[in-house]
Amino acid sequence: MRCFKDYIGLQGCGTIIPESGLYVNSQPGITTESIANSASSEKENYLSVWDDIQERSILKFNTLVLARMKKKFKVKSILETIDIGKNIDTSTTFSAESKWKGFTVGLNTVNPESIAQISVQQLVLYLLETSTTTVKIIDINTEEVLFTKSVTGNAGWNTIAVGKSFISQGLIIAYDANTVQQTSMPIPNYDNHTGCCVGCGCNCELVFKGATTSSLDTPIDITYGNDFFGLSAVISLVCSFEKLVCSNKIQFANAWMNILCAEIMFEAMFSDRVNRWTTIDRKKSEELRSEFELTAVGELDNITEGIELNDKCCLQCRELITYAESDM
Repeated sequence: MRCFKDYIGLQGCGTIIPESGLYVNSQPGITTESIANSASSEKENYLSVWDDIQERSILKFNTLVLARMKKKFKVKSILETIDIGKNIDTSTTFSAESKWKGFTVGLNTVNPESIAQISVQQLVLYLLETSTTTVKIIDINTEEVLFTKSVTGNAGWNTIAVGKSFISQGLIIAYDANTVQQTSMPIPNYDNHTGCCVGCGCNCELVFKGATTSSLDTPIDITYGNDFFGLSAVISLVCSFEKLVCSNKIQFANAWMNILCAEIMFEAMFSDRVNRWTTIDRKKSEELRSEFELTAVGELDNITEGIELNDKCCLQCRELITYAESDM
């Protein structure tokens, strides 16, 4: 739910106007002064406190949304996990050239209403010699850069931790081949991959294709093939309500506001600072925190009750999680 970071602002926290146009200070009992006076010895000022409050609120908000959604919908967490494997062909190599090389991954059947997401656990890049390159993950449809990392690796396999899920139904994952020699890594065609949603007719499997492009800048012109050029990965197709919620932030704004307020009260209750905000007003903070949390839960219950989803892959007919590895 990181899409909610800074969606609601804190007046006095710079001049940036939040996307929602809402400020947490508008709520009863919430002031910039109270947040500043809750700062502990490890937090320099109210900016640090506000950042921590948002980070904790994101985790709590995600838990609350998931709990309420699961009351109404039966959802599978993981649909499929694929390890591409490490079956390189060192007899075929490529000189460094001004291109980005790797692969694309996407859903076999695009459903705008689907809550399925692509989760990249890790990438593994084979290098013929010690080299430095850059790896990027980009949304194929929006051409937005979702992940970028500079990699300095040794000859052989080099693991690149990612650990992120992406609200996207198609990604291009590639490295800068301008700085490295590459080895061939032909891969089976996953277009015909089976074992997902067998008998349900919903075609919810991942599809992989080798890819090269001269640039990852807009527009991206991709040439497809069956060679992944030494770039492997462990990737899952998961079900998450993040896309649904982030696409409808205005409907969830009030619930998010109350979660933030509850965490502000929590911060005041357990700060090691000694002042009237953390001593005399402690009881008031406890009462307000409880009120804010109850309001947030009530808001989420009302929103969830009015949601209808049409996603056969995530909401029904799957009984087993499949796991596949390259058999080459």
